[in-house]
Amino acid sequence: MKILLVPIIISALTMAGAASAGMQGQGARPDTTKREYKEEKPGGYRIDELDKDVDTTISKQEARVKRHLFEHFNKIDKNGDGKLDKAELSAFQG
Repeated sequence: MKILLVPIIISALTMAGAASAGMQGQGARPDTTKREYKEEKPGGYRIDELDKDVDTTISKQEARVKRHLFEHFNKIDKNGDGKLDKAELSAFQG
C-alpha cells in the first residue's frame, strides 16, 4: 500500500505547486521597491531611461511614466517645442 501512495502524493504535490505558480501576481500589489514604481526626486530624471524612441528628447507621451515630470511638462519645456531636452531637464528644480 505504501508503494501506491508515494506516486499519488508526489503527483498531488506537483499539481499543487504548478497551480500556485500560475496564481502568482494575481491580485497582488505591485512591488514598490522595483525601479519602475519609484518616483524620483524632481530634477533626477535621465533621458536615456525615458526616451523610448531614442531621439535624445522626452516627449509628453514618454513623460507619462513619471507623474511629477508629466504634471510639470509644460513648465519644464522652456522653448515650447513639445519635447524636453537634457538642458531643460537639468534646469528643472521642481
